[in-house]
Amino acid sequence: MNQKAIERMNTLEQKILVWSCAYYRFDYNLVSDYLYDQRGLELMDLIKMYPKEFEKTKWYDEFYNYCEGDTPSAFNINYTHPYIQSRAYHLVNLLKRESLKTNKEE
Repeated sequence: MNQKAIERMNTLEQKILVWSCAYYRFDYNLVSDYLYDQRGLELMDLIKMYPKEFEKTKWYDEFYNYCEGDTPSAFNINYTHPYIQSRAYHLVNLLKRESLKTNKEE
């Protein structure tokens, strides 16, 4: 088992879930489409290179269909887990507060 591959896939899966939740549930884009696609492609490559390790990732159930298409998509992933929603909500609110603070200072 390649533990580093599992750790990287766990990181990418969580980021993609949080970013997707923020976008689709809270209507807030935390990252650019380009960055989302790059991390999604990286995850797809890792899944293909390490299929056994992929089965051991924390968010495997949400991503088991992720490589069915040619490009990364949140269409088939479930981002409604309470932990994911909490992380997305926190980040969205933090960034909105920072944006309001910056706008007031200008």
